[in-house]
Amino acid sequence: MNERLRSLAPALALLALASGCPSISTMGTARTVPEGTTQFYTAATYGQMKDTAISDTGTPETLAVPGMELGARHGVNDWMEIGAKVFPVGAEVNAKFQIHRSATADHGFDLAISPALSVYPYSGGAFGWGQLSVPLGFNVGGGNQLVLSPRAAYMKVFAPDGSGDAFYAGGSMGFAMRMGRGGMQVLPELSAVIPISKKLPTSVAADFALEGPILQFGIGFLFGP
Repeated sequence: MNERLRSLAPALALLALASGCPSISTMGTARTVPEGTTQFYTAATYGQMKDTAISDTGTPETLAVPGMELGARHGVNDWMEIGAKVFPVGAEVNAKFQIHRSATADHGFDLAISPALSVYPYSGGAFGWGQLSVPLGFNVGGGNQLVLSPRAAYMKVFAPDGSGDAFYAGGSMGFAMRMGRGGMQVLPELSAVIPISKKLPTSVAADFALEGPILQFGIGFLFGP
């Protein structure tokens, strides 16, 4: 791994993975939280960015790190929530808009759209990450929900010698399990996106290939409605 890569790898490894940049997790259901209520959550994560760094021999290398997330979401009304989360090297703001809501959380399905935007500074530049997911939740009884979330994502790269971008597509699958009557849910989730196209500044392309998928696994703990 060359010297420039060594200097940027701690931030960019987190940038690429579940612990930070970009965080591709959902860690929520397809059902907005009720109006006037707030849900808090934390998640332990592990992720990989395949074939992203370029070694001294010119071959792509995989970056992988564990991490964690802390977040909250608030119900503006029964059809909209706003939220935010933080992780070791970045932060995200997000929202969720209910398209279809089942009459009960025990049966039927919920459908929403959820935009999110995050920014991750590093020495000499910054990365921006925007994504739009479409959570579809299948209510299976007991307040439990299987959540499938296809998504599209856009990465913006800012460097001293210019800017660039990359496009990704993928999704996530999770299962929210309600634990007892206290409002706590446990949500294991697997997320993945693959690169569709890219155009990077010369200084970034010299060290980062961004050729492989971003993978993230996490276990979230949700507190509240």
